[in-house]
Amino acid sequence: MQTTTVSIVLPDSIRFDKHAQAKMKMLNSGLELNFSLKDLQINEGYLHYSTMDFFELSFPYTISVEQFKQLGESNPNQLKKIEYNATSIIINMGTIGLISAFSVLISTTIVIWNRKHKLGRIFDAQSDYIIKKSDGKTIRRIPDISFIAFKGLVGEVYDQKGFIKANPFFIIEVVSNKNSLQQDLRKMAQVWIPAGTQVGLVVCPYRKEYYLFDKQNEKYTAFNFNKKFTHDKLSHLEIDFAQLLKEAEESLK
Repeated sequence: MQTTTVSIVLPDSIRFDKHAQAKMKMLNSGLELNFSLKDLQINEGYLHYSTMDFFELSFPYTISVEQFKQLGESNPNQLKKIEYNATSIIINMGTIGLISAFSVLISTTIVIWNRKHKLGRIFDAQSDYIIKKSDGKTIRRIPDISFIAFKGLVGEVYDQKGFIKANPFFIIEVVSNKNSLQQDLRKMAQVWIPAGTQVGLVVCPYRKEYYLFDKQNEKYTAFNFNKKFTHDKLSHLEIDFAQLLKEAEESLK
């Protein structure tokens, strides 16, 4: 069985002695970790991350925000989208062309809507949110598409380092792998809704369904792509996922 290897160049500030290596292997028992002087190679164990949208890599000690930034700078191609958890990072897997094209069309639809109505700000999958959890810890998360509403916005959108600290009003996560729907549903329920998101969508092009989360409801609701998305909290916004998927497919022919 062919496996996917993730190779990470370690910045000078992050090094693992034999004790730290052993502890890190224990913390990541679902992965096969191989250390060299400046590199870390990650292979699939019983955790098959090649079928996931993202996976978590735990560290044997706390890494600082500066070390996290250095890790990203040392791996501009391999770690294009990583998220910070203090003692772990979340590595997002790459997406195939169809998913990328589909995501761009969804984002374009929302940008055109917002340009007309000027209700807030739109951000893409390169935008980091700083989220304070209920236990006081801070994490950083990157949604596929996000919208911050001007209405109800308190304080500045960004912190001093340029990361987004405002609560996202509307979040969209696009399922990148046909086996990772549940992973994205959990992320929406456990991260974005508690972070203040009022409306969340998990969009699955494989099942041709989208899953609506609303801050006021405990459970999400599933809809077929044949039903255009509208919501009373997002005035005049209409997303035809069936049409956008068709356009994405045609663009790759």
